[in-house]
Amino acid sequence: RFLLRISLGYPGREHERALLTQPDRREMLNQLEAALSAVKLQHLVDQTQQIHLSEPLLDYIQALVQATREHPTLLAGLSPRAALALVRVSRAYALLCGQDYVTPDHVKQVFPALAGHRLQPKPNAGNSLDAVEQILTETRVA
Repeated sequence: RFLLRISLGYPGREHERALLTQPDRREMLNQLEAALSAVKLQHLVDQTQQIHLSEPLLDYIQALVQATREHPTLLAGLSPRAALALVRVSRAYALLCGQDYVTPDHVKQVFPALAGHRLQPKPNAGNSLDAVEQILTETRVA
């Protein structure tokens, strides 16, 4: 299962032509060197777990998750596992932003990528990202 959904868009015509005419780039994966050692990666994971998440932000995360469960255009809301993922991703994003605590903006930034692909709209109800944006707009930080 994927943690986040991100979109890179389509390549330009020249880049797409290069993809079509050059050797299979998947073979290049065998030649890649690790960007991080296992020790450094574990250190980052440990740092992420130390990022502070306040009680009001936990309330906000729970309110967002609950709003997905009650939204009229969604078949089902986010699971407790998705809520845990939102906590982890919010902490990781705060770390990437150079902060040792999570802010509401960190949660708001990662919520669409985390929730969008987990939610299924009811038939003829638009797409899940419309519901996600509405939930973000209507759910207030405690």
